[in-house]
Amino acid sequence: MSGNLNSVAHLVEVVSPQNGIDPVLSEQDNPWLAVEENLLSEGNSISPDLGVSFAEPLSDPKVIDGIVVSSDASQDLDVAHRETEHGEQFVTVLGSKDSPSALAYELDLPDEAQLKQLHDGSIDIIAPVDTEVSLPGEDERIEDAATAIIGNEITSLDDLDNLTDEQIEQLAAVPEAETKTVTENQRIGTIEAPWAVDAKGQPVGTAYSIDGNTLVQTVEIQADTAFPVVADPSFSWWVEKGTKCALGIGTLAFFGYGKIAVALGKLVVKMRNASAASKLGKAYAAWKKLGTSNSSRFSELVKQIKSLASLVIQKGGKSAFAKHKAKSKKAAASIAFLKEGGQVIGSIFGIGACIDMVKAK
Repeated sequence: MSGNLNSVAHLVEVVSPQNGIDPVLSEQDNPWLAVEENLLSEGNSISPDLGVSFAEPLSDPKVIDGIVVSSDASQDLDVAHRETEHGEQFVTVLGSKDSPSALAYELDLPDEAQLKQLHDGSIDIIAPVDTEVSLPGEDERIEDAATAIIGNEITSLDDLDNLTDEQIEQLAAVPEAETKTVTENQRIGTIEAPWAVDAKGQPVGTAYSIDGNTLVQTVEIQADTAFPVVADPSFSWWVEKGTKCALGIGTLAFFGYGKIAVALGKLVVKMRNASAASKLGKAYAAWKKLGTSNSSRFSELVKQIKSLASLVIQKGGKSAFAKHKAKSKKAAASIAFLKEGGQVIGSIFGIGACIDMVKAK
């Protein structure tokens, strides 16, 4: 089969659904996909934190229905690479007994990342994740500063709409909370349990081994194994991104009104003073589409990010953004707000994980 790239792409489509893989096939299926031939051919990952590539040199790849297919005729080997709902997938086709039974994949991992093999054959990717937390007493200081500016009348988000421009400027001038960095080991990705199947549809024994940052999938070829054999490692990045964003936005929703007032003051002043063509200026335009007042915009932002994070957890990255954006103008504005506001918004509201999620889409 080596070299017959259309046949390989078709085989991938037929076999993968039987093993629980939901593909993202083409731009027609998902307008956010926008397959880049040069990007995928270099083995780059859809996640900026993680990368994976087939270790052996292969022929120039071709994109067929959103599947990037390469070959090595000397080893009777074909490799297909595509995005899935929750990450990406490599499907390797062993054409004959001359094909290698040990398939190596190079992983590009964050510093100090570890691979933890689980009983079901899957592998968790664990890495140190830095989180900024307020020092003791800092949240209370900000609440007290806000109370000194706006009094004790702020008992709901609606009350924030009564702030004067002078108060907003004063709130924006309140020093941000001093923080410390807390580093915790967290799961940032998963390599799903491997599978392999022969030409008769019979399962073929297969397992992973780890050598540094190299993942090796060994396929147990037997005398009665019918070729071609299809083997697969799949990588999930998106569930962890959505979960961390959901946790961040959950914390945001429980801010005290004083802290929310200070955060809104800082955000509004920064965006309002930015040029319309700048990223913050574009974020401000998206912010105004979320509602008619700062309080309604804040409430809508929390609602929309919760919805987006939930979709990412359920559906994966690419489909989640497409589905969320299509819901409404406010849903689309929330994505634009996070994208254009970037780390400024992330630091003010403490939702850096949501910013990272949007950057990775």
